[in-house]
Amino acid sequence: VPPLWVHEVTPEVLEAMAGTDAPQGVLAVVDTAAPTLEDVLASGPRLLVLLSHVRDPGNAGTVIRGADAAGADAVLVSDASVDVHAPKVVRSTAGSLFHLPVVTGLYVDATLARLRAAGLRTLAADGSGTTLLPDADLTGPHCWVMGNEAWGLPEETRSRCAFSSWITAAGDRSHCDGRHLQTRTWWTSPPRPSSPPTTLEDGSQHGRFP
Repeated sequence: VPPLWVHEVTPEVLEAMAGTDAPQGVLAVVDTAAPTLEDVLASGPRLLVLLSHVRDPGNAGTVIRGADAAGADAVLVSDASVDVHAPKVVRSTAGSLFHLPVVTGLYVDATLARLRAAGLRTLAADGSGTTLLPDADLTGPHCWVMGNEAWGLPEETRSRCAFSSWITAAGDRSHCDGRHLQTRTWWTSPPRPSSPPTTLEDGSQHGRFP
């Protein structure tokens, strides 16, 4: 185990290092685990998410958090997307970044080809899609591909996917953001066992039902 170096600094220095208005008093510089695409594929994934040119930190964090909650096996991030270790991304993941495998620095075209070779269908999540989500065939292992918040996925990327799916937002088609990706991952998430409902004093029941 390498030695742990501790340095005491003034509140002013700590605030400058933290980059936040009210730092919690401790900062750490650590090495992080760096899973690879091959590590993820070796585990036999059934649900993945690939971010292509996603630039908004909060959006990226929301996708990672939503994918984690939906039971995704990993999130894949292209080399042109936001740095997932940027402070705003880390905060918006609400801790999911630290236990869900997140693979970064990927080239989109090569990744799509590798996913297909491994038996995963690649599904484009884009406002210009031709398949409405409830009508989509979501059986078997697959990976949702999410594009830029403003312009979505380029045609060449959509053409490499099995189909392109869209979600209506207030009656209009919309490019994907974190909320839309959460909808897709929950729609295709692995089944979860239902817990028995809790009966309250007034006779009402709360909980997850089959």
